Amino acid sequence: MALHPRPGRWNSGQVKAAVISPVQSNGRYVMFYLGEERPWHTAIGLAFSDDLRHWQEPEDSLVLSPRPGCFDSQGVEPGPPPILTDQGLLLVYNGWNVDQVHCTGAVLLDPQNPYRVLARSAEPLLAPQEPWELSGYVPNVIFSEGLTQQGDVWHLYYGGADRVIGLAMCSQKALLAFDEE
Repeated sequence: MALHPRPGRWNSGQVKAAVISPVQSNGRYVMFYLGEERPWHTAIGLAFSDDLRHWQEPEDSLVLSPRPGCFDSQGVEPGPPPILTDQGLLLVYNGWNVDQVHCTGAVLLDPQNPYRVLARSAEPLLAPQEPWELSGYVPNVIFSEGLTQQGDVWHLYYGGADRVIGLAMCSQKALLAFDEE
């Protein structure tokens, strides 16, 4: 295992869902991962590596937490690997609220200091609305896992209700239109 739960800390439950940044920080590889204190109460932390095999988690590893009253008020989890843009390092993530409605959000981070949040979506980029997203094995779930770019069009691949795969497309301008800092 690359990382282990750390008793008495924000990630004392499970750690999982890691994605590696395409940008190094201070010459080290950067991994974003989910840490869980108790079931369904999660945050996103950072770990660093010199060789992609051995990972160290600093004491101040927490980078993204749930926000009270928002679509991601209960938990957050990394989605696709981050992508470097002209505006910063774009991390698309999955977030859920107390009703267990899972949506997709985005955060823009400083590529040189991935702890520094430049902007974060106030509203979800994608939320369950189609019948096949609202009902299934796990209802009300959008879970984004893949992001590619072809010209100015971004393709976001996601699971719907834990039973189908969907594709959402948008322009780079729409994807990077943050309304909150």
